[in-house]
This record gives sequence, C-alpha cells and structure tokens, in this order.
Amino acid sequence: MISVLTAGICLLLVAVGVVRIRNGSAQSTPTYWAYTQVCLLVGLAKLARTPVITDDVINPALKTVTGLANVMTFVGMSLAACATVPAVVLMLALTGRPVAYRPWFIAQAAIAGAMFVAYVISPIADIPSSYITTDIPFSWSVWMYWGVFLGSVG
Repeated sequence: MISVLTAGICLLLVAVGVVRIRNGSAQSTPTYWAYTQVCLLVGLAKLARTPVITDDVINPALKTVTGLANVMTFVGMSLAACATVPAVVLMLALTGRPVAYRPWFIAQAAIAGAMFVAYVISPIADIPSSYITTDIPFSWSVWMYWGVFLGSVG
C-alpha cells in the first residue's frame, strides 16, 4: 500500500513538472524553472528508488542487459543529488539574489558525472543489492560515491 501511495505522489510531482514545462515560456523566471526541475527530479528520483518496482523487476532486467547492478539506485540517487541544485537556486531567487543558468547546469552536469564515475568504479555496479549500505563492502570508491551524493545533498 505504501509503495502505491509513494508512486502516486511521485507521479503527481512528475505531472506537475511536465505541465510546467509545457506551459513555460521564454519569459519564465529562474524561480519558475527551479521549481519545475525540483518537482521533476524529486519525483523521478523517488520513483527510481521504489523498491517493489525497481529492486524486484527493473534492476534484474537492467543487470541482464547492461551487466551493471543497482542501476536504478544510481539513477535515483543521481537525480536526487541533481535536485539539490535547483532547490538552492530557488532559495537564492526567493531571497533576491541573482541567478544564472550556466552555473546551475554546470553544477548538475558535474554532480551527474562524478556520481557516474564513482558508481562505475565502485563495487556498487557489480553486487546486486537492495541495501547498498549493508551489502556492499566499503572501499575508497564507495566512499567516493557517498561523498559525492552527500556532499551534493548537504
């Protein structure tokens, strides 16, 4: 039941983001786009980490196709980390500080790139697990993965 409720809330967030993208214009403010990105990224991040769906169905299929384990964990955590950037932009804009798009997108690209590199070189990509904190041995690359994620979220 909780998974259905979670998925429903996430789909609502994604729907809000999609509607805002469709209704946006060149005159839309950075605040408008930041809120839109937060809705989309948070909704998609949690959907990617809904265990009943991802751990039981999608991750095994992706492991078969790509040879990489925990792909949806990586996707969900990367989207969540990237969602922090527009959240900060939203706070900057609401407090009257100037906001530029270029640093915003560069920060998101850097987070996604660092998360990808850390994921690929770590055992997270090799050992299927629903709980990477318990089942994956902590090596320097796992610490790097968590450092990028928590550093972005923090």
